Amino acid sequence: MLRVVAWNDGSDVSVLAGKPVRLRSLRLMKGWGKLLSQFGFYDYPTDYVHFAPYGQVMKLREDLPLAHELGVTFTFIEGQPILATSALNLYICSRLQYDVNEDVDVLMEEFFHKFHGPAAEPMRKYWLGAEYYTATLRPGPRAQDRMTRIPEMWTELDGYLREAEAIVARLPDRDKRFRDRVAYQRRGFELARRKCAIRDAVFVGRKKFRPEGLTAENRQRIEAFLQWIANTRKTHAESKGYWPPLIPRYYYAQLEHRLKKALSEIDRAGTKPD
Repeated sequence: MLRVVAWNDGSDVSVLAGKPVRLRSLRLMKGWGKLLSQFGFYDYPTDYVHFAPYGQVMKLREDLPLAHELGVTFTFIEGQPILATSALNLYICSRLQYDVNEDVDVLMEEFFHKFHGPAAEPMRKYWLGAEYYTATLRPGPRAQDRMTRIPEMWTELDGYLREAEAIVARLPDRDKRFRDRVAYQRRGFELARRKCAIRDAVFVGRKKFRPEGLTAENRQRIEAFLQWIANTRKTHAESKGYWPPLIPRYYYAQLEHRLKKALSEIDRAGTKPD
């Protein structure tokens, strides 16, 4: 039996107040959990459409133990190759699959030190900063989008990455993996920051445009971002598998199509390059 539980549909069963879908999910899980020896659900500790810092450890540490109590024996992870924004979420989710009683605080420290080595301290602040800004959002829909419109978050997380970059820049070649991991996080951060900035400057929703955003300045921002995407994809392609992709391959096409459509709209508005 497979029970689909998507984080953004309100079906996280550890929050029972509010949407009826949560109570329905709870009843379904209780019922099937009593009947089946193998019972799982599809898990979304990431969101590739959102693609930006988004802490989910606070939910994973509640939802997975509760799901286990309700009879869930395994979880499929809708991971997508988006380690550059959700590596901590994926690590905690994966470890709790093996032992739901693991101490999540210990697991996080293990991740910070094993994955980031000498840069563990600033990267701890980076990942926990994403958790903080997620946890302190007011209740309501599209939490991810609202979170990316907090300027202080981008400034703070950028500062932690800079601290980590300064540390790993001095490491010997034998510790290159730690330098590369921080560089990978930087690329994910920059893709997210640039995408969100252009979204807010040019777009209204997913298909409409802001008339006041169809400017020569935003044309330059979009063209620079498209070039950055092309350069980054080339770097990853030439690595012959060393670098994981920042986002799913098919999403690159969606992102580039949307950006090029904005350029066409700027042309239609009569705004030409300087």
